[in-house]
Amino acid sequence: MEILLKNNISRVITLIGISFYVHGSLAQVPEPEIELQQEEALQPDAFIPPIGLDMVLPEYPYRSAVRGDEGWVLVNYMVDVDGNAFEATVIDSSGEYRMEDAALEAIEASSFEPAELNGTAIEGSAFMRYTFVLSDGVSASSDFARSYRRFHEALDEEDHEEAKGHLDDMEEMAHDNLYEDAFYNWAKYAFAKELGDVGLQLDSLNRALAYAGRQDEGRRFAYLSPRSISEALSALFSLQVESKYYGEAINSYRWMEESYPNLAQVYESTYKELLEIKSNNDYYSLQAEIDESLFWTIELHKSSFFINDVVGQIDELKLRCDSAFRLFPFQENEQYQISDSWGTCSLEVIGYPDTTFSLFQTSSL
Repeated sequence: MEILLKNNISRVITLIGISFYVHGSLAQVPEPEIELQQEEALQPDAFIPPIGLDMVLPEYPYRSAVRGDEGWVLVNYMVDVDGNAFEATVIDSSGEYRMEDAALEAIEASSFEPAELNGTAIEGSAFMRYTFVLSDGVSASSDFARSYRRFHEALDEEDHEEAKGHLDDMEEMAHDNLYEDAFYNWAKYAFAKELGDVGLQLDSLNRALAYAGRQDEGRRFAYLSPRSISEALSALFSLQVESKYYGEAINSYRWMEESYPNLAQVYESTYKELLEIKSNNDYYSLQAEIDESLFWTIELHKSSFFINDVVGQIDELKLRCDSAFRLFPFQENEQYQISDSWGTCSLEVIGYPDTTFSLFQTSSL
């Protein structure tokens, strides 16, 4: 679930029904209801995910508030048997490092009820999303709207150089406004699609949809129109399947089921094929590359995997599962088997930028 943080200077702000004043400095943010995002349970009667007890909310970074910057941070973390968070990692964000630091500090200072398996406390994984918002305004500046319009006019005329110029202008303006950032990434997807850049399409769609959320998450901000969200979700699912990000594709399909059932019907047969791939013993592989963040991550679709064809350097691997965490040095071609009791797992590959490799997955050794 999203945590919505608001701050502003010398005005009344309402946050989930609570009003408070801010006079010239950052105020203490009232504590909203918090819910951990958790993948499907291992066994409904046996596994209980981590539950937040004393959740510390991040302070709105002062410099970000003064500059008028808004943003969001998605954090993946583990909870140990004593209820403490560890291995907190920023999985994605709008790019504001002060907000990333504030989010990590908040998670690490929070306390939890640990996950349980058959009544025994165990390590468990969870995600938390923080959104830093300064106002209720959902509009773009006239300059941004002008660049957005001219971008699409240039793209329609296949003038890629001019379109790129307007896209760069939008990027400069969108860093401090979530509404503009959503439309900037929607435009960037259109440009990446025109160029045939699948990786950039995936990244842009994920960021454009970062503000939409599922209906059951109770998000107050959905900057793109329902039609645009539906189109973006359809494109995201198709690209995830094409790129063999099958675990992520299943998550996208379940989002369709919950929020856009008519769209889900269009892809129902593909979804069933993904489930078949998950259960059979066939191998499949995909090619990946570590970027400047020094890691690459994926939700594993099968219970066994290995990595080869490495060009560059991979140092270590991290497995973040519903009920387990493992960190181990990388060894090329070594095959790993994940216990069914661990539940859904994401794999984090840590190494040098521009390192390429192949990831192979199957259901058993």
